[in-house]
Amino acid sequence: MKFNIKYFYMVLGLVVVGMIAYFVVAKEVDKSKESKMPDDEVHRNLMQQKSPQMDKELLSKIDSLKKVVDENPTDSIALNHLGFFLMQAHKFEEAENYFSNLLKLNPDRADILNVLAEMNFNLQKFDKSENYLKKLINIEKDNEVAQYNLGVVYVMQGKKDEAKKIWNKLIQKNPDSELSKMAKESIQALQ
Repeated sequence: MKFNIKYFYMVLGLVVVGMIAYFVVAKEVDKSKESKMPDDEVHRNLMQQKSPQMDKELLSKIDSLKKVVDENPTDSIALNHLGFFLMQAHKFEEAENYFSNLLKLNPDRADILNVLAEMNFNLQKFDKSENYLKKLINIEKDNEVAQYNLGVVYVMQGKKDEAKKIWNKLIQKNPDSELSKMAKESIQALQ
């Protein structure tokens, strides 16, 4: 029996064509596995989120600050940083506890009251947000941002008349401010 070389080349050709086809199909399958994120406002920022390494660093900072606060519960700087780091880690209730401890040391910390009001608003805890905003307004009677935000909280609670009252007071005090203009627009939107 004699070996014919043309059959060898034919088989070799089929193997090469098969391998090329395999690699082309495999490449297309890999492309289809790649997730293509929409290019919109919601998805655009997802790529900028923290890596697991950053999460480890954040948790390490939190643990370190907790030790500092345990050793010195009146360290207002550590309490402040710890609260913000806990917020970054989405541990909101724990953050609120540390911020509350900071307020016990200095109840007139308008910046902390504002942070707590905003955090609770974002968590849709409108009653807590209202309480913090009221405390803030008691400390800073001319704080237009807090007054406007209290009106927004009232709207979210379904207290539209209360919102109108506080916004009208804001407009009367300083009719030409940006927040007064926003308050006018908000009142019109309620009607």
